[in-house]
Amino acid sequence: VSVSLMLKAEKTTVRVGDELAVQLVVDAQQVEINGIDSVLTISPPAALAFVEFTDPSPRFLFPRIKQNGDRMIVTALRQLFDNQPTGEEVLGTLVFKAKKQGEITLDFVFTKGATTGSLVVDDATNANILTRVVPLVLHVEK
Repeated sequence: VSVSLMLKAEKTTVRVGDELAVQLVVDAQQVEINGIDSVLTISPPAALAFVEFTDPSPRFLFPRIKQNGDRMIVTALRQLFDNQPTGEEVLGTLVFKAKKQGEITLDFVFTKGATTGSLVVDDATNANILTRVVPLVLHVEK
């Protein structure tokens, strides 16, 4: 089973000062999951300022959403009443303000099988089943 965390955006080119919306997407291949930790890096640091998290999936609680320097952390916990498998689903939208001109990469801190960094936790085994991450490259113009 290939379980993925992805970043998607309708617009990948914006101007300095513009806001941009980035969807955080999980594809758990119909596995029942109980939680997700997404640890993102922003390169170069300070190129984007976090504005808000919008359109959260009603299937998850979001106890932690914060930017800390060049890292963005989003924790999602499955609602207790929801025991449905998860296919491809948008967890929510991260809204950023573009601060610097140039190419910006949003990527996940990820090591397959690790217990830190980005994780997708299997409900039955409590193991990290994340196998693949898909980063996003943005272009910011003057």
